[in-house]
Amino acid sequence: MEYNVKLQGLGEKAMFDLRALYESYGYRQFQMSKFEEYDFYAQNRSFITGSSILTFTDTNGRLMALKPDITLSIIKGSKIGKHIDKVYYNESVYRAEDALSGFREIRQTGLECIGNLDLYTICEVVSLAAMSLAAISGDYILDISHMGLLSGFFSDEKIPYKLHEQLLILAGSKNTHDLSSLCRSAGISQRVIDTLVSLVRLRGTLSEALKELHALPLGEQARAAVCELEDVAQVLQNLEFIRNIYIDLSLQSNPGYYNGLVFKGYIAGVSSAILSGGRYDGLLRKMGKGSGAMGFAVYLNLLENLYSSESQYDVDVLILQNGHNDAAELLQLVKSIIGSGETCRVDVEIPEGLKYRRLLRTDGGK
Repeated sequence: MEYNVKLQGLGEKAMFDLRALYESYGYRQFQMSKFEEYDFYAQNRSFITGSSILTFTDTNGRLMALKPDITLSIIKGSKIGKHIDKVYYNESVYRAEDALSGFREIRQTGLECIGNLDLYTICEVVSLAAMSLAAISGDYILDISHMGLLSGFFSDEKIPYKLHEQLLILAGSKNTHDLSSLCRSAGISQRVIDTLVSLVRLRGTLSEALKELHALPLGEQARAAVCELEDVAQVLQNLEFIRNIYIDLSLQSNPGYYNGLVFKGYIAGVSSAILSGGRYDGLLRKMGKGSGAMGFAVYLNLLENLYSSESQYDVDVLILQNGHNDAAELLQLVKSIIGSGETCRVDVEIPEGLKYRRLLRTDGGK
């Protein structure tokens, strides 16, 4: 039997800490069913991560799907008005990330802002993303980018549309060699190639990166994205977490989904992004709700990787007892061990798979 109590506990602690954070900013909890009619997801498949949806037929013959995405359900249930709808969630989604991996349950917590977004709301979402990472680990980085910068550059420089998708993929992997070769083969000038390579390679703190961006020969559409990044930087510049935020223009997301600021969050000990989000007005337009939307998700299941990298033990002290020990004395022993800062488990035999730092016996064994 595998012992993952601590792993679950770590995720639950983060979930409760983040819930308290979001509620302190006035976000209300959004709860939903674990499944939805399949047609709803089929109509919006381009907005869903992964290509597969887990389906079943319910008792009345309807084809249903286990929820592969949370944002779609929130948008469907939102009522667009003059106010901004601010919600958070603690839910699971069920999906296969690629054709080779099986379906799995992915635990998420996160938030969404839906309505006419202003600069304050955009900065609040970015701030809460940074504070979410800080609530999990003091060693974190939030990378931000803007979908309009590279796409605006392509339009400003009249780069053929058929190249856009491939260029974004190469930019996402910082493959400037193949990116340059592709541009040269399409007859794009060296001046444009050099600027594009500089954009793809750019990474630095907000102030450093913005200084570099202002020095580049950018056109009107790309410059508009830079101005939005600069507006956000000016609002956040005096906040403590500003030193943990970086601009990285290689950060690209689905251009059919995101249209403005995008960001990913990382913490020490976990190799992949533990937080992901951005602005996605296009989804609202697709669902007939002309407004703005921005949010992010924190992938709580990745905290298992964090714990496993930090500790090789399930418990510090394992006490083996024979069932005839004085219960009061045993309880006092456990309390004293826990009071010293160690974790402790009492059992009658060593559980299979349990990893412990040291063993104490009160059962008379050796």
